Amino acid sequence: MSTFGSIYSVRSGLDAARRALETVGQNVANANTHGYTRQEISHVAAEPSNVIKSAGRGIADTLVLRYRDEFLDRQFRTRSAFQGFHDTMYAQLSHVEEVIGDLSEGGFRTTLDQFFNSWDNLASRPTDSAARSQVVTSAQDFINAAKAIFNDLANVRTEADEAIRNKVDEINSAAGQIAGLNQEIMSREIGGQTANELRDQRDRLLDSLAQLAGTSVVSHNDGSVTVHLGSMPIVDKRVAYPVDKSLAMEPDRDADPALVSYQQQLTSLTWNGTSNPAPFQTGEVAGLLKLRDQVVPEYMKYLDTLVRTVATEVNNLHNAPDLGGNAQIDFFTAAGGAGPLGNGHMDIGINAAILADPSKVVAAQDVPAPAVPPATTPPPAASDGRRALAIARLRTSPILTGAPVGTQQVDPGQYLRAISSNLGVQVQQALGLSESASLQVAQAEKHRQSVSGVSLDDEMAKMIQFQQTYNAAARMMTTLDEMLDVVVNRIGLVGR
Repeated sequence: MSTFGSIYSVRSGLDAARRALETVGQNVANANTHGYTRQEISHVAAEPSNVIKSAGRGIADTLVLRYRDEFLDRQFRTRSAFQGFHDTMYAQLSHVEEVIGDLSEGGFRTTLDQFFNSWDNLASRPTDSAARSQVVTSAQDFINAAKAIFNDLANVRTEADEAIRNKVDEINSAAGQIAGLNQEIMSREIGGQTANELRDQRDRLLDSLAQLAGTSVVSHNDGSVTVHLGSMPIVDKRVAYPVDKSLAMEPDRDADPALVSYQQQLTSLTWNGTSNPAPFQTGEVAGLLKLRDQVVPEYMKYLDTLVRTVATEVNNLHNAPDLGGNAQIDFFTAAGGAGPLGNGHMDIGINAAILADPSKVVAAQDVPAPAVPPATTPPPAASDGRRALAIARLRTSPILTGAPVGTQQVDPGQYLRAISSNLGVQVQQALGLSESASLQVAQAEKHRQSVSGVSLDDEMAKMIQFQQTYNAAARMMTTLDEMLDVVVNRIGLVGR
């Protein structure tokens, strides 16, 4: 190799050391940047022009490598999707717990007890008009308290539905950005440049998508990725396929054909202009969908079952004919105040006739015979409160069965405790799963950072290494310069 060739080789070493130092500086500057991937220079020796006579031509190329492990990324995103699901379930179930409160001991249980107490009081004072008015008032309080909780649960569903729409907007926005980054990365890397920072941006969006929707990623050799939601692509290289939203009245979810569930106008999610439901299985959106469509309707059903069963049993006792065969009226009717109990959730009210005239509340098992002689039956004693007492005893009667108590029959108080206990167990399970998922995500991130993260100790060691490399190359350049000086300025001067 000629002296000038050697200078070229040394210059390539200087450039390589300089770029390596710049890369170290980039790593140090972004040591605390979320989602940054560690970079490193890879040197490739240039082949000599003459294999026999030449020592080489320095460094032909320096590649900026990006340390990323797709397996660790996939593991992190899978666990992150589960964390998003369980964190959402815990937060939302805690909200439901706040709405319902402690049914077994709190305000609603108090109104139920006061309702039965008023019948007990009427049984001991069956001729007291004030006692009848108290029965009507306590019944109104009982129905109003139940409907207030029911409406609060409906509001929880509405809030969850709004959160779903907002998160789907985030998903669609991220999908559009990923498609744009795909195109930019492909075009930039075709020209031989590196697009490491763009890849970091895309990976941050992919992490976010996984937590929101449980998406999966397929990488391609051209630098692009395809993102799947279930089996459906929401990003395919340069094109994004959004999840569509539409508001519609939900279907009847009640398994009982005689009843109609409380139906609300909610968001349905389909894939990219089709009628195919968007398959959210994990992630935050899946957690919100489960709460909206399964968990909260379940507790709304429990509450309706309790109120409807109590109302039905009260009616069966209140409207039973007296001993003389005289028909009586229902105490509870549809919410409008007339007709039988409604077939929709919480379609329950107090008979309008009783609201207008509390004296129509029946306390006695029998009623006096007509005052016009001859009397067919002797008039009952003024203290006859047997019907009211039978209604009061519903408090401890096993009149409820089914979820959440299973096949056993329980009284209203036990049913309320079962609802509270069931919700408490769900909250604790969600908390445990959330904490477990959080630990798994932290562990996966630790493994990922062991590959992709920046270690300042390592970077300082590399800085010293490349600094000395640069100094050595500079010294070599000085030596070659001195050799040329001898050749140009000193050879041939002797003997002049």
